[in-house]
Amino acid sequence: MIDTAAIQKRITPANARPMWLKAIIYGKSGVGKTVLLATKKAGKRTLIVDVEDGTLSIAGADVDVVRITFGEDPDSQADAFAQMQAIFTMLKADAGKKYDLLAIDSLTQAQKFVLSGTIREKIKQREAKSLWKASLEDQGIMTEKMRHMLWDLRSLPMHIVYTCLSQDVLPEGEVQTYETLALTPKFRDNVLAYSDVVARLDITKARDKSGNVVENVRRLSLQSDGSFAAKVRTPLGKTVPAYILQPTLDKLISAFRGEEETK
Repeated sequence: MIDTAAIQKRITPANARPMWLKAIIYGKSGVGKTVLLATKKAGKRTLIVDVEDGTLSIAGADVDVVRITFGEDPDSQADAFAQMQAIFTMLKADAGKKYDLLAIDSLTQAQKFVLSGTIREKIKQREAKSLWKASLEDQGIMTEKMRHMLWDLRSLPMHIVYTCLSQDVLPEGEVQTYETLALTPKFRDNVLAYSDVVARLDITKARDKSGNVVENVRRLSLQSDGSFAAKVRTPLGKTVPAYILQPTLDKLISAFRGEEETK
């Protein structure tokens, strides 16, 4: 029997829901995705899960970093998925006391580590022979592990931001490529569904308020022109800008909440 009293306790007004950002930021290598993760100033601390061993660009930033290790000692090292589960358990116990933003850099590398860990486990059980051959079953197990991880992280009372490389795909029946997340198709579908914000980061030319052309300006696109993936779930009656120039996470959080119109 379903406990209807317990269900009633979970009923709340829609406008009482906390506005925690759950976002995926993707783009080509070198556009500044990792640097963007260290730009939140308001609130509590940021914890960055370094999957790529690529946090040199934020050395000296006032953030905490935990590195996911893989492959140094395959016989004793917990696999990447187990390490990320342990981080989730730690943050669930923390309950937002120390950290109010978790960033994973990046999902592209995380899925590779989890897939390799799945194959390594099969090799130990003599169910697979080669680390370099991934079966459809291996891909499916990886997708389910990553999907559950994203769903668990989404439940944490904090902002969650993932980075991801981009890739150009050619949709069936189309003649032009479409820029989207560099993930396996099934896992990509889950990431797009579980994210409240999907934003593309690139470097472009722009004009300042005086009309002068400014080069090498970072642009975080929140609305798509049809050539790339982007979306924002916003509160009823709120709007978001098409993009944010020289973005920071504080600007993105404010735009997501509809607190200001940033361009």
